[in-house]
Amino acid sequence: MAENSVQCEDKEIGLRDAITHVLKFDLDQENLTDPVVLPQADCLVLTSILEAISKDLEDFVRNFRRFSKLLKPGGHLLYYGFLNGTFYMVGGDKFHVVKYNESNLRSILSNEGFIISHLEVSQRMAKNDLCDFDSTVFCIACKE
Repeated sequence: MAENSVQCEDKEIGLRDAITHVLKFDLDQENLTDPVVLPQADCLVLTSILEAISKDLEDFVRNFRRFSKLLKPGGHLLYYGFLNGTFYMVGGDKFHVVKYNESNLRSILSNEGFIISHLEVSQRMAKNDLCDFDSTVFCIACKE
């Protein structure tokens, strides 16, 4: 057990040394990283953040648009999210998530200038009281 602990500590030190800068983002700004202006990226990874930070589907689209501005034309989006979710729990506190489905996501991506190269929906296998969703979605899309 102690050996695993040492290995974890070594990995943590390595990870901390590799991180050179941390940026906070502000959803109230058009440039999410204001005042820092980042060059557009080749790849953007969004994992379950939009449904958690958005108030409703309209806000989800607005937030997606802001994040997608970080991606250069021809760049790729890797998207992972929860479909038809309503909440998740952390330490006994319940948090709202925006409910959307595969059709909503396809429409949003298309309307925002993305071409989907792969989209896979997986039905939820295990149920618990910590979160509510019926499936996960993984998508790869290219920004036109």
